[in-house]
Parts: sequence; structure tokens; C-alpha cells
Amino acid sequence: MQQADAVEHPPREVTLLRALRAFTDDAGKSRLDEICRSLMLFHTMGQIQQNVAYSLAEGSPLAVRDRSGEESCAPSPQTVRMAGLLMMLSLTDRI
Repeated sequence: MQQADAVEHPPREVTLLRALRAFTDDAGKSRLDEICRSLMLFHTMGQIQQNVAYSLAEGSPLAVRDRSGEESCAPSPQTVRMAGLLMMLSLTDRI
């Protein structure tokens, strides 16, 4: 979900680099594409980190649900941090 949001609303730097892509040769285009992918990865990781921080804040609507959909308990802060770390690791695997 975070990755889709980052693609839909990229940072200004990525938008600028994509615009510059039209004025470079093939080697420059491939380098700019790599830079854009890296910036998008860092942007998405930042978004995940913000969501984890929000989830750990008091009054967060985050809760664990069982299979029937019933709310069972609030997850521990360590569980939320580990989930964020696992999401970031899965993103690095896609690059």
C-alpha cells in the first residue's frame, strides 16, 4: 500500500529527474531510472517509518484482529517495529 502511494505521489526530486530524462542519452536515462528507483525506495521507507511511529503513538486505532474479525488486543511496540522492519526488507528484495 505504501509503495503504491509513493508511485502515485512521488517526491518532487523524482518528478524533476523524470522530466530531465527526456534530455539525456540512453546511458543517462538508465542512470536516472536507477536514481529514481533508489529515491522511491527511500521515500517509501520513510512513509513506512512514519506509519510505524503513528501506530506506536497513544490513541492509535491499531489493533490485532482474529480470524473472525473481532478485535483481540493491541500489539506490543516491538511487534509493530518488527512489522515495519519486515516491510522495509521486503521492499529491498524487489529492487
